[in-house]
Amino acid sequence: MQRLYSIFISITLSLWLTGMCHAEVVKFFYPGGALRSEYTLKDGKLEGLSKKYHENGTLKAEELYSNGKLHGLTKKYDEKGNLRAAIEYAAGRREGPAKTYHENGQVKGEFLFKDGKPDGLVKVYAADGLILGQGVFANGIREGTTVIYSEHGKPRFVDVYKNGVRVSRKPASAVR
Repeated sequence: MQRLYSIFISITLSLWLTGMCHAEVVKFFYPGGALRSEYTLKDGKLEGLSKKYHENGTLKAEELYSNGKLHGLTKKYDEKGNLRAAIEYAAGRREGPAKTYHENGQVKGEFLFKDGKPDGLVKVYAADGLILGQGVFANGIREGTTVIYSEHGKPRFVDVYKNGVRVSRKPASAVR
């Protein structure tokens, strides 16, 4: 009898705690029946980890939510399961570092975001890892010096931007 009472109390407590947080997992499916996405809702808002899937079943995205908005690291994958992007979010906006990746896993781009806009140094790479270009953004607008590299990783051009407009371009050999 004591064991039945303990089980009853455990079940009641579990149901009560579940009801208090009002959390539920919602799943969506492709027409063919494959899982398309799964989200956790708390009090009607997205909360915690959500996952999206390609129709072939591989993971498409992992997203973290807080109070209905993207918050934390979001990862995106291609249909082969390769990581293609890793982006930090805060309160629904891109915030902090972000990286994109080539299919072979090499970094394709490195970015910094502030208030949802590129802000800071941006670097772009070829699939073999050699740098193709780097420049600076301020509040979403290209600003200052951008260096364009050759396919061998040597500086080729130096561009200068003012308020998003290129105001000069010089061969890298002419810049000291």
